[in-house]
Amino acid sequence: MRLRLALLPLSLIAACQPVPRGGVEGAGPMAVDSIVLDRSYCIVGFCPSYRLSVAYTGDVRFRPRNFGDTTRVISDTVAQDGFTSLLVDAGRLGFWTLPGSIGDSPLCGRKENDSPIATVTIFSPTDRKEVVDYLGCRGAPRALRRLEARIDSVAGSQRWVRRN
Repeated sequence: MRLRLALLPLSLIAACQPVPRGGVEGAGPMAVDSIVLDRSYCIVGFCPSYRLSVAYTGDVRFRPRNFGDTTRVISDTVAQDGFTSLLVDAGRLGFWTLPGSIGDSPLCGRKENDSPIATVTIFSPTDRKEVVDYLGCRGAPRALRRLEARIDSVAGSQRWVRRN
C-alpha cells in the first residue's frame, strides 16, 4: 500500500510529459517544429541550390540559392501527415544518433569531387539536430539519402527548381 502511494506522484508526472509535435511518439528526443533541407550548388554541372523547410503545421517555404535566382520565396502547404511521415523516417534512420558531418566520419567511405552537400536540420523549440551530408561520400547511409529525397518529395520542391 505504501509503495503504491509512493509511486502515484511519479505516475502523474510521467503522464504529463509532452508528446512530440506531429503526434509521433518516439520520433526523436524532442518536440519537432520543422524540418529543413539545404542543398548546395556544385562547381561543374547543374546542382540546384535551395533551402526548403516543412513545418509541423504543414507550411512549406522554398528559397532558391542559384545564381540569379535568390529573390524568390515560395510558400505552400502540405498535409500534416506528410510532416509526420518525415519524422517517422528520421526515427527509423536513427537521425538523432548520426554524426554532425557524414563527410568527416567513417560512414563516408570513398569520396568523389565536386559533389553538392545536403544538410538536414530538425528543429525543436529549444534545440536542433543537424546532419551535413557530402553527397560525394559513397558509404553514406542510404536511409539518410532517402530522407533527403522524401523531404523534397513531400514538399514537391521539383516544381520550383530552375536551371542556371
